[in-house]
Amino acid sequence: MLDTRWPGGQNMAMVEPMDHKVLRYLFGAVSTHSEDEEEKSDNDDSGTITIDEAIEAADGFGRYQKRVTATMGMAWVIFGAVMISTVFTTMSPDADVNFTSVLDEFPTEWHSVLRSAPFVGSMVGTPLWGFVADRLGRKPAVVSASALCGVFMAGAAISFGTVSFWICTFFSGLFSSGLGLVSFILASEVWGQRARTTTGNAFHMCFTVGMLFCITSAYTLLSWRLVCIAISFLSLPTCIATILTCQESPRWLLTNGRKAEAEHVMNYLARFNASSTSSVKAIRLRPADNASASPERGCLSQLTSLCSYHHLRRTTLLLMFMWFATGFAYYGINMTAEHIGSSVYITSTISAIAEIPGFVSSMYVLGLGRSKGSAVFFLMLATAGYACILTTPDSALQTLVVMVGKGASCGCFAAVYLLSAELFPTSVRNSATGISSLCARLAAAMAPGTVEMLTPISSALPLVVFGSTALLGGIAALWGIRETLEQPICETVGEFEAIEATYWSRRSRRATDRSDVSDDRSVELEEMNDAI
Repeated sequence: MLDTRWPGGQNMAMVEPMDHKVLRYLFGAVSTHSEDEEEKSDNDDSGTITIDEAIEAADGFGRYQKRVTATMGMAWVIFGAVMISTVFTTMSPDADVNFTSVLDEFPTEWHSVLRSAPFVGSMVGTPLWGFVADRLGRKPAVVSASALCGVFMAGAAISFGTVSFWICTFFSGLFSSGLGLVSFILASEVWGQRARTTTGNAFHMCFTVGMLFCITSAYTLLSWRLVCIAISFLSLPTCIATILTCQESPRWLLTNGRKAEAEHVMNYLARFNASSTSSVKAIRLRPADNASASPERGCLSQLTSLCSYHHLRRTTLLLMFMWFATGFAYYGINMTAEHIGSSVYITSTISAIAEIPGFVSSMYVLGLGRSKGSAVFFLMLATAGYACILTTPDSALQTLVVMVGKGASCGCFAAVYLLSAELFPTSVRNSATGISSLCARLAAAMAPGTVEMLTPISSALPLVVFGSTALLGGIAALWGIRETLEQPICETVGEFEAIEATYWSRRSRRATDRSDVSDDRSVELEEMNDAI
């Protein structure tokens, strides 16, 4: 007898006709509910559970989550490869006589401009693609960014001049940075509470894999055109895997009033994970507070939301500063030891491998608490900045200090990514994270100017500034950010405001109580001294 079920256990008879829902299947969740069923489900909340409860019930990190994480990790391989690509494609002819770079074919004095193209693109791409993902959905944003990144990297390979090369690499950086942001959010929105720390930090190692892929391609292919083609080929399997293996984020669907589709995704997830939930009544989700089937999803309305609510505005500003401090200190300290190793390949490889200890250690440090763990990494980064003042330029000790600072900065990046995913509500998560990460790109652009401006005054002054900025970032993390370790994720701005108000009210009362106890003890000691 013919088995009429999909591998995940879904009956094929339940699936909508392909001619009606082709685009929705390719770029979103497949809805198997009629409009009447959806309206009835929205009006009856009996027997429903929250999205966090549903994810935990369906196995917080089961087969489906592992598959999505692996697929989105491929997106981060592209992200890492694109961001380091111009180190080799615009390599000076004197660096490696065997490698043919853009400057060999198109000599120009604008070397630094060509090299900065993907970084300039990332400054535009992270906030832009954040808004796109919050408006159109996570899955279509990932698929389109991956495809467009591949197209423009292929375009860079066939460039006929420096202008066309800069344009193609600019857009490659734009789409790859947007791809990195949205893919992390899509994966993190289906992780269970206990899986976020380990999985979230291991996820970032895919960026390092992308860097190593680009280094290996440059070392073996010895041509800037072939390196661009090799990176562009990564986009095809990523697009196909995303379309075939990933559903739209159920959190995004629920927040946007598409409750029936969110329930379908969660039931599919439970069946695919082969959890105990698949043998009981289908999952029914509780609608998100203030969710709307036709929300105002323009960029202006999302920016207004970030600025209009007290606690959301405060959290956004603090995370923006933490992103800025991470990027500013990282690129500033890294500039003190630009020439580690005898060749650009060795320098780049050491720089990439140095990131791994930072991400590995963050699995354990952030597992003790998000705010405290972030503060630890910021303190290490600040210490590395101050320690560079005491080292001899280009010495082994300075190299060691810079590597420690680089590892600490990777821990900071992992922390701010995780905090952004856990703190910001689903309705504005991509937009807010994109705007916050933009601050790290601006900091990277400001670091060289800071060194040039302050070095004539004192060679130690730039390092003092970088270290102090990291120290302030640690203070912001420790005393200004709500702890999110193993806590539910907020779905709407209203829910976020309520949770933040309750958290800070309780924290204020605890501080007041401790102060009162301290005062009482002081009075008792004074009375005892008087009696003596």
